[in-house]
Amino acid sequence: AHRQDKAHAAFAPPQRRRSRKEDVLELATVGHGLIIGPSSIPGAGTDLFAGRRFVSGAPITAYEGTVITEAEARALTPELQTHVARHGGCVVAGLRNAVKYHGGGSM
Repeated sequence: AHRQDKAHAAFAPPQRRRSRKEDVLELATVGHGLIIGPSSIPGAGTDLFAGRRFVSGAPITAYEGTVITEAEARALTPELQTHVARHGGCVVAGLRNAVKYHGGGSM
């Protein structure tokens, strides 16, 4: 059961700014630096691929979805639990389908 007052959440590390303008790191989104395509793993569905170069060690994308409780996360089917992320006491049911210009962390 999902509550109507659920907040939308995105886990994204803060963007870093370096001394030179061209070194500003921008999080990629689906359709803007990230590509969703068929997985090479049999039965896995789709995968997330880099559509451009990224700085080594830099954050790539946000993990977007709906904030849920830990009890709601445990009640999800195993298939849905694969898209749940926990960070700093927050539980997020990640996006299960690619949404253009949104983070691809849950793909």
